[in-house]
Amino acid sequence: MNTTMMMRRLFAGALISGAVAAAGLGLGAGSAAGHPPTGTWCPGQPLPLGDAVFGWDMNVCHDYWFVNPGEGNVPITASGRQIGSYIWIGSVPPWLPPLGPPPPPPPPPAPGSYCATNPIGCHFFGPYGPGSHG
Repeated sequence: MNTTMMMRRLFAGALISGAVAAAGLGLGAGSAAGHPPTGTWCPGQPLPLGDAVFGWDMNVCHDYWFVNPGEGNVPITASGRQIGSYIWIGSVPPWLPPLGPPPPPPPPPAPGSYCATNPIGCHFFGPYGPGSHG
């Protein structure tokens, strides 16, 4: 397998892993203002995905989004070779669909329910509380 194919598979695997991790952490929710960045990099931190050389200003922080390889706007060099960029900085990638409004808040607890009378216990044990049969 040639080096280019190995790099593509490595980056694809990393992107998929990052997407799964973000979904598991609830980072996909976003806000009505726009898609939140995948991350923020600042000087002194390791670069996203390790040993690649990024063609961005290394003296300032950057919010970044992972995009499909070749769709990024940051030049990336890996193992001495230019590769298809998978990082977008500066603004939300323009092709991302607009986000809808945030979901409505949950309804208040029913009067007389465990959560209405024991909000702290409800926080720790869920909407029915300890010993509940409902």
